[in-house]
Amino acid sequence: MRIYSTFAVVYLISCMFYSNKDFGFLIRIIGLTACFIAVYRPLLTLFITYRSYKSNKALQETITTTFTDDEIKKVGESFSLSFKLDNIYQVKILRNWVLFYQSKTPVNFIGFKTEDKSNIETLKNFVEKRNIKHNW
Repeated sequence: MRIYSTFAVVYLISCMFYSNKDFGFLIRIIGLTACFIAVYRPLLTLFITYRSYKSNKALQETITTTFTDDEIKKVGESFSLSFKLDNIYQVKILRNWVLFYQSKTPVNFIGFKTEDKSNIETLKNFVEKRNIKHNW
Protein backbone atom coordinates (compact mmCIF):
# COMPACT_ATOMS: atom_id res chain seq x y z
CA MET A 1 0.00 0.00 0.00
CA ARG A 2 2.81 2.41 0.80
CA ILE A 3 4.39 1.80 -2.59
CA TYR A 4 1.06 2.39 -4.36
CA SER A 5 0.42 5.54 -2.34
CA THR A 6 3.92 6.90 -2.95
CA PHE A 7 3.68 6.18 -6.65
CA ALA A 8 0.24 7.81 -6.83
CA VAL A 9 1.48 10.98 -5.11
CA VAL A 10 4.54 11.18 -7.37
CA TYR A 11 2.33 10.61 -10.39
CA LEU A 12 -0.13 13.33 -9.41
CA ILE A 13 2.66 15.83 -8.69
CA SER A 14 4.35 15.05 -12.00
CA CYS A 15 1.00 15.53 -13.78
CA MET A 16 0.71 18.99 -12.21
CA PHE A 17 4.20 20.07 -13.33
CA TYR A 18 4.18 18.43 -16.74
CA SER A 19 0.54 18.91 -17.72
CA ASN A 20 1.54 20.42 -21.06
CA LYS A 21 3.86 17.54 -21.94
CA ASP A 22 2.53 14.43 -23.59
CA PHE A 23 2.66 11.46 -21.25
CA GLY A 24 2.57 8.09 -22.89
CA PHE A 25 -0.73 6.25 -22.81
CA LEU A 26 0.73 3.38 -20.78
CA ILE A 27 2.19 5.75 -18.16
CA ARG A 28 -1.19 7.47 -17.75
CA ILE A 29 -2.98 4.14 -17.31
CA ILE A 30 -0.41 2.92 -14.76
CA GLY A 31 -0.59 6.19 -12.84
CA LEU A 32 -4.37 6.30 -12.78
CA THR A 33 -4.49 2.65 -11.70
CA ALA A 34 -2.09 3.37 -8.83
CA CYS A 35 -4.20 6.39 -7.80
CA PHE A 36 -7.34 4.27 -7.89
CA ILE A 37 -5.75 1.50 -5.81
CA ALA A 38 -4.28 4.00 -3.33
CA VAL A 39 -7.77 5.37 -2.65
CA TYR A 40 -9.93 2.28 -3.18
CA ARG A 41 -8.06 -0.26 -1.02
CA PRO A 42 -8.03 1.70 2.25
CA LEU A 43 -11.70 2.63 1.82
CA LEU A 44 -12.63 -0.98 1.07
CA THR A 45 -10.64 -2.19 4.10
CA LEU A 46 -12.33 0.38 6.33
CA PHE A 47 -15.79 -0.60 5.07
CA ILE A 48 -15.17 -4.34 5.52
CA THR A 49 -13.74 -3.82 9.01
CA TYR A 50 -16.70 -1.67 10.03
CA ARG A 51 -19.21 -4.26 8.76
CA SER A 52 -17.34 -7.10 10.45
CA TYR A 53 -17.25 -5.28 13.78
CA LYS A 54 -20.94 -4.33 13.68
CA SER A 55 -22.04 -7.89 12.86
CA ASN A 56 -19.69 -9.75 15.25
CA LYS A 57 -21.07 -9.93 18.79
CA ALA A 58 -17.86 -11.46 20.18
CA LEU A 59 -15.92 -8.30 19.29
CA GLN A 60 -18.50 -6.12 21.06
CA GLU A 61 -18.54 -7.98 24.35
CA THR A 62 -17.73 -6.25 27.63
CA ILE A 63 -14.14 -6.79 28.76
CA THR A 64 -12.97 -6.21 32.33
CA THR A 65 -9.27 -5.63 32.98
CA THR A 66 -7.69 -6.09 36.40
CA PHE A 67 -4.13 -5.11 37.32
CA THR A 68 -2.32 -6.81 40.18
CA ASP A 69 1.30 -6.55 41.30
CA ASP A 70 2.47 -9.42 39.10
CA GLU A 71 -0.11 -9.90 36.34
CA ILE A 72 -2.84 -8.38 34.19
CA LYS A 73 -6.15 -10.22 33.81
CA LYS A 74 -8.64 -9.58 31.00
CA VAL A 75 -12.02 -11.28 31.35
CA GLY A 76 -14.74 -11.15 28.74
CA GLU A 77 -18.03 -12.94 28.30
CA SER A 78 -16.40 -15.65 26.17
CA PHE A 79 -12.74 -15.66 27.25
CA SER A 80 -10.26 -15.15 30.07
CA LEU A 81 -6.67 -14.00 29.60
CA SER A 82 -3.86 -13.29 32.01
CA PHE A 83 -0.24 -12.43 31.45
CA LYS A 84 2.59 -11.71 33.83
CA LEU A 85 4.12 -8.25 34.02
CA ASP A 86 7.60 -9.79 33.98
CA ASN A 87 6.94 -10.95 30.39
CA ILE A 88 6.05 -7.49 29.08
CA TYR A 89 8.52 -6.09 26.56
CA GLN A 90 7.10 -2.57 26.23
CA VAL A 91 4.07 -0.45 27.16
CA LYS A 92 2.73 2.32 24.89
CA ILE A 93 -0.13 4.76 25.28
CA LEU A 94 -1.73 5.90 22.03
CA ARG A 95 -4.74 8.19 22.24
CA ASN A 96 -7.25 6.17 24.29
CA TRP A 97 -5.43 2.85 24.16
CA VAL A 98 -2.79 1.20 26.33
CA LEU A 99 -0.73 -1.32 24.36
CA PHE A 100 1.15 -4.11 26.15
CA TYR A 101 3.80 -5.72 23.95
CA GLN A 102 5.09 -9.17 24.94
CA SER A 103 7.69 -8.96 22.17
CA LYS A 104 8.21 -6.53 19.29
CA THR A 105 4.98 -7.36 17.45
CA PRO A 106 2.27 -9.22 19.45
CA VAL A 107 0.25 -6.78 21.49
CA ASN A 108 -2.57 -6.83 24.00
CA PHE A 109 -4.54 -3.62 24.13
CA ILE A 110 -6.83 -1.99 26.63
CA GLY A 111 -9.11 0.88 25.77
CA PHE A 112 -9.77 3.63 28.27
CA LYS A 113 -11.99 6.67 28.48
CA THR A 114 -11.04 10.24 29.30
CA GLU A 115 -12.35 9.83 32.85
CA ASP A 116 -9.76 7.08 33.44
CA LYS A 117 -6.83 9.56 33.29
CA SER A 118 -6.05 9.18 37.01
CA ASN A 119 -5.86 5.40 36.60
CA ILE A 120 -3.55 5.86 33.62
CA GLU A 121 -1.24 8.03 35.71
CA THR A 122 -1.16 5.25 38.33
CA LEU A 123 -0.37 2.73 35.59
CA LYS A 124 2.45 4.95 34.29
CA ASN A 125 3.98 5.17 37.77
CA PHE A 126 3.62 1.42 38.19
CA VAL A 127 5.32 0.69 34.85
CA GLU A 128 8.15 3.13 35.57
CA LYS A 129 8.66 1.62 39.04
CA ARG A 130 8.92 -1.89 37.51
CA ASN A 131 11.47 -0.63 34.91
CA ILE A 132 9.40 -1.80 31.95
CA LYS A 133 10.27 -0.15 28.65
CA HIS A 134 7.60 2.45 27.89
CA ASN A 135 6.63 5.11 25.36
CA TRP A 136 4.44 8.05 26.41
